[in-house]
Amino acid sequence: MKQVICPGPLQGTVQVPPSKSISHRALLCAAFAPGVSHIENLGVSDDIARTADALDAMGGQIRLTRQGDRQSALVLPGQFGSLPRIDCGESGSTLRFLLPAALALCGGGTFYGRGRLMQRPLDIYQSLFTRRGILWRTQRDGAVCVEGTLPGGGYALPGGVSSQFVSGLMMALPLTGKDWHIRVEGTLESRPYVEMTRQMMERFGVRVVATAGEYIGIAQSYRPCSLDVEGDWSQAAFFIAAGVLSGDITIGGLAHRTLQGDRAMLDALTLCGAAYEQTGDGLRIAACAAPRPFTFDIAQCPDLAPALAVMMLRGGGTLTGCRRLRMKESDRVQAIVALITALGGTAEEEGDAITVAAHQSLPGGIVDSHNDHRIAMAAAAASVVCRGNVTVENAQAVDKSYPAFWQDFTSLGGSLI
Repeated sequence: MKQVICPGPLQGTVQVPPSKSISHRALLCAAFAPGVSHIENLGVSDDIARTADALDAMGGQIRLTRQGDRQSALVLPGQFGSLPRIDCGESGSTLRFLLPAALALCGGGTFYGRGRLMQRPLDIYQSLFTRRGILWRTQRDGAVCVEGTLPGGGYALPGGVSSQFVSGLMMALPLTGKDWHIRVEGTLESRPYVEMTRQMMERFGVRVVATAGEYIGIAQSYRPCSLDVEGDWSQAAFFIAAGVLSGDITIGGLAHRTLQGDRAMLDALTLCGAAYEQTGDGLRIAACAAPRPFTFDIAQCPDLAPALAVMMLRGGGTLTGCRRLRMKESDRVQAIVALITALGGTAEEEGDAITVAAHQSLPGGIVDSHNDHRIAMAAAAASVVCRGNVTVENAQAVDKSYPAFWQDFTSLGGSLI
């Protein structure tokens, strides 16, 4: 699907969708609890649907109901079966969170993926599990088959690949009924996501002790819980960037006291000199006439990279700590540089950094999203500084995390032709 944008400023009020990261974790913890849980304002994206379907395939009971754009889940005690077949779509969270859980609850399973998913790193799990006698087999189609029982005890993981491995193990290990601990070797990147996991587990009755380099749990069981999912700062980032470049935008549904690491967008606003105001349930951003160039390390919040690159278009700047961007739905280092170049701007990659030159405006052009939801949304945000039309190829990629994105974009004055 192509989306052609006639450029112009964005202004008004938008309500961002529920946090995808929190929605994944809430569904898993609820499914692992031997009781009834209620999750309100659950995300409605393709990725969340994959996690709900995966839990059902394992023997969970997820009952989704939807009213307009608002979805809720009634989660009943599961009857977990053996060796499920799980289609993860393009959801890295579904794959990395459910793989150890399937070993703990079902004795393993077969995991399929689409796009680049099965090319993304899994060797951390493969090494950990095969050393513990778990069978690991990769099929010709890229699917991964695992068979065995997840043991408790101690695990050591490198911190520089993906926090999803730490989170996946952390949520699964209480299901073993044994004491356990995870030692993180080196610097843990995306630490806020692991803290989010720890907080969600504690909401569901499992206490995890965090030290400088370890996460420790005694034998405990999940308990049912009811909760309401807060808005997603990573999705709000694209409208924040557009607000800095073009106009007065108010974003509703954002919690100010949150463990979402992507709240770091506020730090970026300060660095570039943009004015903003925290409202009762969100954020108001005013256009910045002369943004300052700034440097931002995205190692702890990699999903912000496309939006931050767009925010830098007028003032210039550099993103550092970009190594893990190469292992996303696209090679996001190359995809970000290609996006800006396609619109007539200048951006360069050098090692683990992306440098964006300052531009007063851009000609516009055709952007390939590489089927990456965040690249498609970044292209839309960048259109506010373009003189000519912006065509986004594979624009349907937004369904992965934000199906209502194009509707919300037009509600702020975005013009699609």
